[in-house]
Amino acid sequence: DQVCVKRSVETPRYQWGSVRHGMVGKVKSFDSDGDMKVQFACSSCWTAKPSEMEYSFREGDRVCVKKS
Repeated sequence: DQVCVKRSVETPRYQWGSVRHGMVGKVKSFDSDGDMKVQFACSSCWTAKPSEMEYSFREGDRVCVKKS
């Protein structure tokens, strides 16, 4: 899955490092604490809280809209 840091996050729990808003990374795994390991082009493997991240969609991605 492709993800990015939510705009509402000022400072991620594990700091920014070389990652910035608008950058898109690929989820590689989850650790035993539920934290995400995300691969960004600028970072070998960045750790994030899932609550700080959101899916990043690209043109052509298929999505399913739930009825509310």
